[in-house]
Amino acid sequence: MAWRGKTVKCHLCAESNNNFSMIKAVFLDFDGTLAATQIATLAVYNELAEKHSLRPFTIEDIPMLRTLHWKDLISQCNVPVRSIPRLLKEGQKIIKGHMAYQSLCQDSIPDVLAQLRDEMPVIGIVSSNSKKNISIFLSAHNINMMDFVMTSPLFSKASKIAKALNKYSLSSDEALYVGDELRDIYAAREAGTKVAAATWGFNAEELLVGANPDFLIGNFTELLQIVGIT
Repeated sequence: MAWRGKTVKCHLCAESNNNFSMIKAVFLDFDGTLAATQIATLAVYNELAEKHSLRPFTIEDIPMLRTLHWKDLISQCNVPVRSIPRLLKEGQKIIKGHMAYQSLCQDSIPDVLAQLRDEMPVIGIVSSNSKKNISIFLSAHNINMMDFVMTSPLFSKASKIAKALNKYSLSSDEALYVGDELRDIYAAREAGTKVAAATWGFNAEELLVGANPDFLIGNFTELLQIVGIT
């Protein structure tokens, strides 16, 4: 089950459409952008919360949680920052057995990815989830067009985006990163790429707008417009 943000008109920054043809690579976040893992993530978090004396949350808390900056979210959870890497790995192990049963965030994703594959030299995933979890999900949905899957610590995506740029001999203005959280926008900015913020994921639309992404999308199909396919 995905939290689908309301569909909004694709917001384009003040550039000419000719500049969009410069995009040769699309890098994608995973959780909340491709995979609707939000409910499963909440369940896993609550399991960890009981074990580690953290604050639990209910489904009714989701609208509030989506509006929080990650610093405020950490504070709400009462999680010591030093414990985040350990808890993340523990949570990934728990959710592994459920990855094959997670839904796509939007039904249009496979078709859009296929069209991107036909037109883009490079398509890949940069995520904080594990490669194994991502692989299980992609196989379950018969998605096999990715050139790479790179994983990173929660707040180190920028270095992985830069690594992907270097690996495929791309300049930063030739790549678009697509994600659903503030940290995705920050990572893309740090790496120098354009960024499209997806409104259906972990962070609410108003929070994403405040970070001034290059593009704001409410439907996965709008990526085709951004890269100049339609």
